[in-house]
Amino acid sequence: MKRIIIVLSIIALTILVIQYLKGGSDDWTVTVNDFSKPQTFNLTTSQEPSFWNGQYVVGVFITVKGEIEGNVGISGGNCGGKLTGKIDTIFRNDWYVPNASLFVEPLGQVKGELKITFRFSKI
Repeated sequence: MKRIIIVLSIIALTILVIQYLKGGSDDWTVTVNDFSKPQTFNLTTSQEPSFWNGQYVVGVFITVKGEIEGNVGISGGNCGGKLTGKIDTIFRNDWYVPNASLFVEPLGQVKGELKITFRFSKI
């Protein structure tokens, strides 16, 4: 009986590792250089989530690069922050649904350009 439990545990662990290794991500990249008004980007993964096809969403990453004069608020997937100056940063949070919104909000007058990549992390 003990041997069966150990074998089944090894099989289950192997399946989880395989699903993790074959997982993927969906990336969306936008370049923002018009900070005259807030912008919203609605994002959805390319496939419906399913544990068996390796497309179960487990997190989000927001990568922001660029340089601005002024302050900008970036948020999406329950993460983000206020940015200014030369920027090269990543925000990360757990996320378990196949869609999210990315918000870019100028906080006063802003000049410059930001390249923002939003990624759904999947296993």
